[in-house]
Amino acid sequence: MQFGAWRALVFILVAIVLVFFLFPPLWMVLSSFKTQVDILRRPPAWFFVPSLANYRDIFSHRWGGGQIVTTYLPNSIIVALASTALTIAVSLLAAYGLSRFRFRGRKAIGFFFLVTRMLPPIGMVMPLFLFMFNIGLLNTRTALVFVYTALNIPLAVWMLKGFIDTVPREMDEAAMVDGCTRVGVIFRLIVPVVGPGMAVSAIFSFILAWNDFTIALFLTSRETRTLPLMITAFQTDEGLFWGPMTATGVVILLPVVLFTVFSQRHMVKGLTLGAVK
Repeated sequence: MQFGAWRALVFILVAIVLVFFLFPPLWMVLSSFKTQVDILRRPPAWFFVPSLANYRDIFSHRWGGGQIVTTYLPNSIIVALASTALTIAVSLLAAYGLSRFRFRGRKAIGFFFLVTRMLPPIGMVMPLFLFMFNIGLLNTRTALVFVYTALNIPLAVWMLKGFIDTVPREMDEAAMVDGCTRVGVIFRLIVPVVGPGMAVSAIFSFILAWNDFTIALFLTSRETRTLPLMITAFQTDEGLFWGPMTATGVVILLPVVLFTVFSQRHMVKGLTLGAVK
């Protein structure tokens, strides 16, 4: 088979994969502009008159008294940003320690971080519920911030350690000879160099905290619920309202897409930086 034929085959396979992964979000976006009749029509209506009624409904008093603006969205923003910032701050120090210091049990600690990331969130819901209840943080945004931070730290530590390993130790020693402290080395030397890696870790941490449904469902009440939990409001005695549900899905998806697009340059640089020594 000639090179041109192989290239055409590769493009076809890539197109099939893209269609497979992009079809669900595309279908969700299209459904958010349809009426309930168009959504349930068989065969599916590919050509229809777009409508913003679903978006007006989720931002109006029809669903939850307009709580998407007053409760769900602010809670998601606060929890996601706070947990992301705390994750990066803690993970940077932990990754620096694992990368630069030699001590007994260093490899075991690194392996422990990796193992904790393998635990499914649903398996930790009941212990987390009892723990937050006993310390008085149940049904608070603080509980979600702490839990998301704990879940994100293992992945962030491993990613940042790989980035810090690419920075020669001699640079740390040279800075300390010039009078810089360890803290100064981290913030004046390490942070500027591994900034793209921190951006990548922040993106993954933000996405987990923003998209989580299971943990927030069990640890929050009506006043502290996050945006993904609004999906449950559309399952009623009258049936499942697909239009408002897909519109809410688009609202949840849009910040993640925008955040990733604007951070794409740092993301690509960070992923390649961690792979080169």
